[in-house]
Amino acid sequence: MAETLQEMLARVHQGFLSRDLELAESVLRMDSKINQVCHSIFTEYLEKGAGRRSYEVTHLLFMAQAFERAGDHTKNLAEELVHLVGGHSVRHVKKRVSGTVQSRRQR
Repeated sequence: MAETLQEMLARVHQGFLSRDLELAESVLRMDSKINQVCHSIFTEYLEKGAGRRSYEVTHLLFMAQAFERAGDHTKNLAEELVHLVGGHSVRHVKKRVSGTVQSRRQR
């Protein structure tokens, strides 16, 4: 998660410097990777139970949640970059997911 977040931050930074729309769009795609990893961590540890290591597991879950939230903030920066360069907002754009239409806000 940390490596993905680091790459997202580097890309959004470079995107603002060079006004590169492709870098912004790549960051938007990368956000789902962080979300999936966070979800899998929560699922794995909540299904197994914390057991004696509840203190460590709790910290792990909070760290995963913090990385996921930082990814969301980075995605927001990428959306602002798209607006700056492309002149349109992608925050409420409908996206086709598995045959259904879903807005970015619902994910």
